[in-house]
Amino acid sequence: MRLKTVEVFLALGLLTTVAACDAANEGGEAEDTAPTTEQSTPLPEATTSPADEGGEGGEGS
Repeated sequence: MRLKTVEVFLALGLLTTVAACDAANEGGEAEDTAPTTEQSTPLPEATTSPADEGGEGGEGS
């Protein structure tokens, strides 16, 4: 009897997992479209001046 109870709980767990994953795939049209990629422009490189350097408390100036 104990083994049957374990089998029932495992079956219910698998059933809920499959049902939850299947519900997330509703619509179907998202799979037919190609994924889009965003193109971004490169950011300009930051320039540092001697005033920016120096560390904590303004040391090094």
